[in-house]
Amino acid sequence: MSTTLAITPDALVDAHLAVKVELTGQLARDLELYAELYREEHGTEIKQEHLVRELVRLGIASDRAFQKRKKKRTDAADRKPARQRQAASTASQPISATSQSDAA
Repeated sequence: MSTTLAITPDALVDAHLAVKVELTGQLARDLELYAELYREEHGTEIKQEHLVRELVRLGIASDRAFQKRKKKRTDAADRKPARQRQAASTASQPISATSQSDAA
């Protein structure tokens, strides 16, 4: 019986969020094994940060409860009048945090 890993080279894209994670024990060993199996299957190395990102993406994509609640929020946001959507989007934008010591 032949099985294919869920992560393929086509799924890899540049990351937009940097997160530092410490993996220990069996989880760390499983990640190393996954990278080894990926190399055997695809004939190319995979960076650990790409592998972790794709595993998180797959986990989120397969969580039905999360997807259902996400859809509810998206549908509710789409029903808001344009003026409310614009105000909400402006309020959620990050504020530049420059202290006076940074300016000196």
